[in-house]
Amino acid sequence: MEHHLVTGATGLLGSAIVLELLERTNGKVTCLVRPRPGLDADTRLKSELQRAATVYGRPDLAPEIEGRCHGLIGDITEPSCGAGLTGNADHFWHVAASMAYEYERKEDIVARNIDGTRNALALGRAARCATFNFISSALVAGRRNGWIAADPADPSAAVNNWYEYSKVASECEVRAQSFDSIRIFRPSLIIGHSRTLAATTISGLYNLALGLALAVRELRGRGGEPPWPLRINGLPDGSTNYIPVDAAARAAVQITLADTGTGVYHLTNAHSTPLRDTFRALSRILEIPEAVIQDGAEGFTDADHFVNDKVGVYRPYLRCAKEFDQTNVAQLIGPVDLPIDTTALAAHLAWYLHGPGGDILASLGSQPATGLGRRVAEGILTPRPSQIRT
Repeated sequence: MEHHLVTGATGLLGSAIVLELLERTNGKVTCLVRPRPGLDADTRLKSELQRAATVYGRPDLAPEIEGRCHGLIGDITEPSCGAGLTGNADHFWHVAASMAYEYERKEDIVARNIDGTRNALALGRAARCATFNFISSALVAGRRNGWIAADPADPSAAVNNWYEYSKVASECEVRAQSFDSIRIFRPSLIIGHSRTLAATTISGLYNLALGLALAVRELRGRGGEPPWPLRINGLPDGSTNYIPVDAAARAAVQITLADTGTGVYHLTNAHSTPLRDTFRALSRILEIPEAVIQDGAEGFTDADHFVNDKVGVYRPYLRCAKEFDQTNVAQLIGPVDLPIDTTALAAHLAWYLHGPGGDILASLGSQPATGLGRRVAEGILTPRPSQIRT
């Protein structure tokens, strides 16, 4: 029976990868977990995985979680992840990482992403793992636009923030190792499940939506409606590459089970989404006139400047127009082809703003407008099957 050792199994992609391993293999899955007050590692792990299985529509995996998953106390910031592992494993999956971008969080980003990867590599060697699967990020492309080849990361390339730098540096650490097989997976911007729309943790698009919702609320609170439409500083022909969490996990596990040896794989979507579609979906769900994307801030009102400031760490990603090389993936499992348009994005955003995001806004004394968003969230308006395929 094969043995998989996983970090980050309680996170968004990590939990989806564990569920895929349970679905597609008969192996044992040991997951490093930091305990929480009142919860030991095993209890916390299984609780999080059962929640993921429920929201992703896979309650049938509940017995597999109980029978084949085991939580092991560990922390990637400690040497060899502080894990008292007994016995060996076959496959190491290093998924755990800081998703922070802010400069002021540099020390934590380095500790978790660069030092954490070194500690995971040490544990993988100690466990005599044959393969090391590293979840990196498509953001190692940094400031480049256009065609992005599935080549080793370039440590001299210009990046936008410490998160991107940490992933480039971590890839270099991983490539220098001598496991039988090393696979570097680079997911693009991960969103919720392709069918249920759910996400177990929140970042990226959802934080951008929350920031804009709070900005609109504050502008309205200043005395009436702001001047519409709001203008966003970005590339008018820019795009964002979204991939549902289940699609990314499925591709990574399928590639690993194909036993392909060492390689770099873009877990990206063959179809990027125009930036205009992203802001069209955001405008719909917040029930404001459609925002205008323009290159530069000429003619901006005070309201425009205020909203663009709220974009914060996501500002560089409004100037992206990347096309990711999927050759290595397509040769093994076929292209990952999941057209995600305005309606599909609105559905994902509705799930968030009328769930976790709505709870946050409510705690601050406000809810976003609820007309279209509530209709999508309640299933009255749903994406057409052709828009989200699995």
